[in-house]
Formats: sequence, structure tokens, C-alpha cells
Amino acid sequence: MSCSLWSILNIYITTISLEYHIIISIIMNSILSFIFQWKITLQRIGAIVGAAILFSLFHFIGVFGEPPSISLFLIRFMAGLFLGGLYTARGFGITACAHAVYDLILVTQTFT
Repeated sequence: MSCSLWSILNIYITTISLEYHIIISIIMNSILSFIFQWKITLQRIGAIVGAAILFSLFHFIGVFGEPPSISLFLIRFMAGLFLGGLYTARGFGITACAHAVYDLILVTQTFT
């Protein structure tokens, strides 16, 4: 019973996390293009890096947040870079699938 509740909660958190990452990327891309008048490639790189930092920091806040750790921050920052690049190259669907597969791997390792 708790496994199914955990799965539902994990899917909910994954969806919120991805939506947050994508929304922040879009907002940062718009800000960078308006304020700095950067070319589209620099806008995307800046938005991906900025969103990856916020994506990593997001995992340390709230009820389910973990104590801050530089190693966890860097792992999640790299994951944020990967997901941001994947979103830029392929779109939301494949990015959500990649994040969900990673979460399934974590849940499988936790419960086995």
C-alpha cells in the first residue's frame, strides 16, 4: 500500500519539478533576450544553466527537501543541464520520460 502511495507522490513531484524547470527556462530565456540582447544560442545556454541551478536548489527546500550538500547539488545541477539540453533539443515529452525513467530506477533500487 505504501509503495503505491510513494509512486503516486513521486510522479506528482516529478511533474512539478519538470514543469518548474521548463517554466524557469522559458522565463530566463525571455529575460536574457530582452535585457542583454543575446543571440538565441547564448540565450538558451544561459537559460539552461540558470534553470539547472534553480532546479538543483529546488530539491533542498520544502517538506521533502534534503539537507544541503555540495555533492547532491552538483549531481542535480548536472541532471538539470542534461534535462535542459534534452528539452531544448527534443521537447517536453522525451524530457519527462527521461526524468520518469530515472525516478523509476531510484524507486526500484530503494524498494529492492
